[in-house]
Amino acid sequence: MRMYWWNLQALKSELTQGPLAEPQAFKYLLAEAIVVALVTGAVTFPWWRVVAGAVIAGFGTAYCYHANGGASGRDFLSRSVSLGWVIGMRVGVGLLPVGLLLGALLAVLDIGFNLGRGGVDLAKWLLGLAAQAAIIWRMGVHMADLRRRSAAPVGSAEPQQQNA
Repeated sequence: MRMYWWNLQALKSELTQGPLAEPQAFKYLLAEAIVVALVTGAVTFPWWRVVAGAVIAGFGTAYCYHANGGASGRDFLSRSVSLGWVIGMRVGVGLLPVGLLLGALLAVLDIGFNLGRGGVDLAKWLLGLAAQAAIIWRMGVHMADLRRRSAAPVGSAEPQQQNA
């Protein structure tokens, strides 16, 4: 079994067959932990921003757990880690142009209106919060799709939703 960096449909296809083996899940967890450490370690936030991010992460995890079927769901950790990695890569690449445009706009506004470091930091934090919310939302959508696929009998005529 290989590690997917972008191909969400192939990953979901494997996940409908059952959970990832522990070494495979570990690869996703390790990759995700490294990326999160690099991204969050690059910026220091005031305490209230850290608390807000933690609250969103907590509610997001509960949302994904429910979308996966809650207590009767299957393979939550394996699905969460691997889907989070691929969706995170997609959201990161998708938000890259937005971040570049926002950075250019803030540079111009800072020159004209002297926003100062606080305004620029707040805008970057809000973009990060939007990315976190987008990742959580898409994870819930794909976990619910996996729950439906896993519940459908093999060879059933039920159409399978293709969520990008």
